[in-house]
Amino acid sequence: MHQRDTVRRLAITCLALLMAACSESSREDLANRFKDSYDASFRQSFRDSFVATCSERDASASHVALCNCMADDLLETFTPDELQDIDTMRSHVQSQGLPKCRAQALEGEENQQSAE
Repeated sequence: MHQRDTVRRLAITCLALLMAACSESSREDLANRFKDSYDASFRQSFRDSFVATCSERDASASHVALCNCMADDLLETFTPDELQDIDTMRSHVQSQGLPKCRAQALEGEENQQSAE
């Protein structure tokens, strides 16, 4: 038991020394990398979830493309923290995202028809 306590104290002391030895910028870099990784993971998860929910009732290619466009628009416009506010998202989608994405979809259809 005594030996285990000694090993534990030694491990805690080493960890404390390592933390103290890390410069402030190293800790900031680590925190920034973690935040960037978290944000990227959140954004991908948000996009997947948004598109899946948006296209539940209509899985046609054109509707899924519209859902993808709206998800991309939300991700370009808002931070991960802001994306958690459903009222803000809903308002943006209705007033800006949906009209913008519908216009892009119509433009894409016109370009496809003229190419044919």
